[in-house]
Amino acid sequence: MKPVPFEDLPPKEREAILSRRLLRAQTALSEAEKALEGRMRELASANYKLKVREEELAERLDIQSRQLLAAQRTSGFATIFGRAGEPFQSSAQLNDILGFPVGHTLVPLDVISRIHHLDRNRIVAAAEEFFASRPSDTDHIYDHRIVHPERGIRWLEWSIRREKGGPEGRTAVYGSVRDITEVRANERRVKALQLRAVRRVKELDRLATDLELERGRAEAALDVRTRVLSHFAHQFRTPLSSLSGVVELLDGTAVADDQREALAFAEHATERLKSLVEEALAEASGEGETVSLFPAPTELIQLLGQGRTFWRKVCEDAGQSGALEIAWDSSLPDHVVVDAVRLRELIDCLVGYGLETDASTRLLAKWDRGLHLTLVGDDPQIIDNTLDLRADPQLRRAHFLAEAMNGNLSYTDDGNPGMCAFLPLDISVGRSARTAPLQTACGAKPSILLAEDTVSNREVIAALLSKMGCEVATASNGAEALEAARRQTFDAILMDVQMPVMDGETAVRTLRADDGPHARVPVIGITAHSLQKERDRLLAAGMSTCLSKPVREADIRSALVTALMAAQPASDGSKLFDVERFRAAFDALPEHFRERFLGAVETDLDTYGEGLKNAFAGGDEELADKQAHALKGVAANIGAIRLLEAIAAFRDRPLSESTQQYQNLSEELAAARAGCSELFTAVIAPQ
Repeated sequence: MKPVPFEDLPPKEREAILSRRLLRAQTALSEAEKALEGRMRELASANYKLKVREEELAERLDIQSRQLLAAQRTSGFATIFGRAGEPFQSSAQLNDILGFPVGHTLVPLDVISRIHHLDRNRIVAAAEEFFASRPSDTDHIYDHRIVHPERGIRWLEWSIRREKGGPEGRTAVYGSVRDITEVRANERRVKALQLRAVRRVKELDRLATDLELERGRAEAALDVRTRVLSHFAHQFRTPLSSLSGVVELLDGTAVADDQREALAFAEHATERLKSLVEEALAEASGEGETVSLFPAPTELIQLLGQGRTFWRKVCEDAGQSGALEIAWDSSLPDHVVVDAVRLRELIDCLVGYGLETDASTRLLAKWDRGLHLTLVGDDPQIIDNTLDLRADPQLRRAHFLAEAMNGNLSYTDDGNPGMCAFLPLDISVGRSARTAPLQTACGAKPSILLAEDTVSNREVIAALLSKMGCEVATASNGAEALEAARRQTFDAILMDVQMPVMDGETAVRTLRADDGPHARVPVIGITAHSLQKERDRLLAAGMSTCLSKPVREADIRSALVTALMAAQPASDGSKLFDVERFRAAFDALPEHFRERFLGAVETDLDTYGEGLKNAFAGGDEELADKQAHALKGVAANIGAIRLLEAIAAFRDRPLSESTQQYQNLSEELAAARAGCSELFTAVIAPQ
């Protein structure tokens, strides 16, 4: 059906249609107004938030700007910025750097006016080049001096760059300026220090070279000094050795009573001279002297009486009669175990110190759990306890000897002020058996080769060897001694070191380089050199030990006993032991305790050996190791070398795999048990 046009509709219908249209339009207008009002509220809220954010950003920017300015002030740093056609801008710190007031608007001429006249043309030309031809987007650095109105000459460093682009394609220039005066000063200081260090290194190199040259000269001078000392030692000791040997030989002969007194005086004087020579050479060499002690039963009162006779004679010859008294009381034992020679030397040092004064001197001896030797005198210097005991040469020597004998020297004020040497000696019941003839393992006389170029020394030492029960062959130089050792079998060789044709050191080196049994014969060096460096060299050359001239009979006897024991075949037991270690273990003990110690060692060997046997039979590995460890301690104490080796081999293997090692250990234990007693009888008992 064709719709009726609006104009053809009745008026009421048209009114109704228009009313509906009007209502819809009013409704749409109302909704649009509501929407517009809501949108305006949103826009107002957004504007408010944007304003708050803008204020926050502005405040933060202000804070950061202030912080940046503070940092620039602290570091002497400023920034610049500008575009073509616009004034340049800079941070406030640039005014301070250039010396302009705060708030002053800087222009390029201001900067140029502050540049030092020596740098101005260079910087102006560099600026023109920068704007004309320097590449953009690259940092360019310039430095120059300025004249600050208050701070004087300062150094600035500019780091600037050009960037193209931005609004309307204009070029922007920005960069930084900083005061580098202190930096340059520090760099100069560092360079100066580096130059000084280089010069110092060169100076140290030069000084090191000079020091090396001086060290070479000092070593050469020391070598010359050592040779001179060795020469004088030889010149002193060689005749003194002859004199000492002759006196010892005469002491064993029958002489008249009046000659006996003179002989005792000569023996005492010889010993005193020897000790003085040893002390003088030790002081001259700068090396500490070592003292070998040979303690033996000694008649103490007889020794003191001989000292009194000697020093009375000395005082009479010096016109000091009555200046000395040596006295003792009834508390002294008849015999003590002491090195008589060293005890006499200690007494001589004390008496000699006392006689240096014009006052009378008394040396009083008494016994109280040891020997007390007290020096008293009228001179207060003697009893001045503020004096250093080591300041006087004789007191220093006395102190040294007292300590060597496990005693001490000190001031005392026991009712009679003075200086007292205390020696903790042992009391002996009789004389020593040191004079028994020497024998080899088979009971024969030892065959000894003596190499000595000085005829008097050769005759004296040969006589002493004969007195000890030795057969002696002689040689006058090292070449003769070497030929004799190759031709004939000797039990030991006594070799003088300084001889013509071939010296003793060369001879023993050549001997040790040979093949055959003669190359292993013990060689006892006899040297006039007391320097430890010299003795070490001789031992390294192959000598078994070294004796210093003048040698005493006791020294020779002790060295030969050790040499003969070391030369015995292993079946005799000595090869089982380090003889020196064995001797040291017993020498450290009082004489009356040595046999008890031997018994304790033998008991320990038996006890731990039986314990090891039971542990091995029972398969107790832990117990076997404990017993072996205990045996090791005993063997180490007495220097039982082969037993120690057998113990080590046994402990290196599991118990279940050590049958052969245990058998070897048992054999070495039995050998050490027997050899211990034999070695004690040969080496320790005769002392």
